Amino acid sequence: MCKNRVQSTFIKKSQINLSSYSNQCHVSLSQRVFENGIDAIISYNEYLVTLIKGDQCGFLDLRCNTISRVGKISKQFQNIQGTVFEGGIDAAFNSHVQNEVYILRHYEATVYKW
Repeated sequence: MCKNRVQSTFIKKSQINLSSYSNQCHVSLSQRVFENGIDAIISYNEYLVTLIKGDQCGFLDLRCNTISRVGKISKQFQNIQGTVFEGGIDAAFNSHVQNEVYILRHYEATVYKW
């Protein structure tokens, strides 16, 4: 049995009310690698997240609603070069430990720390 249990909160689609968000919070993903969806999101702090789609990633700054440094995952996260994660990440979630995220692809999982 795990000594450090991970608590997760799942939100039903019906509980999300997008009409409550103002236009100020809107970030346009058109003309970018993310316009057809996002595979995973990694949160670094209250204002910076990484968006991941296929083998590409970009950094979304929530303070100014801009996406920057779009490129290959393997160039942004050099620790995953030569691993199955270099080709993409299917899902990711932040743990309750600071600067730690679990990443998953196919049947592989690992903990990434920064």
